[in-house]
Amino acid sequence: MGGVLGEFVAGHATLLTAVAPQLGSLIELAQVFTAGGKRLRPAFCWWGYAAVAEPSDPDALVRAAASLDLLHVSALVHDDVMDASDERRGVPAAHRQFEADHRREARRGDAASFGRAGAILLGDLLLVWSEEMFR
Repeated sequence: MGGVLGEFVAGHATLLTAVAPQLGSLIELAQVFTAGGKRLRPAFCWWGYAAVAEPSDPDALVRAAASLDLLHVSALVHDDVMDASDERRGVPAAHRQFEADHRREARRGDAASFGRAGAILLGDLLLVWSEEMFR
């Protein structure tokens, strides 16, 4: 599942960076947060389906199952913002990474607000991608 998910995110990197090179940070964080995890939801999806029917299109089933992981990661990114969590899967939470980037680059405005906004956008992007991958 991880390979399909990684390929999907990497495939969208070109699209986003063509819009604006600055969107590369969204891709980097999308890759970081979709690379880990136990992948239980996709496995349950796969085996649940396989328990009742022979998959007629195994590749489509893998993509559908992997889309659940994207959906889950989008919820985790949003949850970290709501809970003001500092870490996720052993790395700084997305909003903390955006906040640190803001401070390091001495940007205008409030770094914490920028971090929260960036993480919400990342979570929304992953949510939309999950639906796209499912289709």
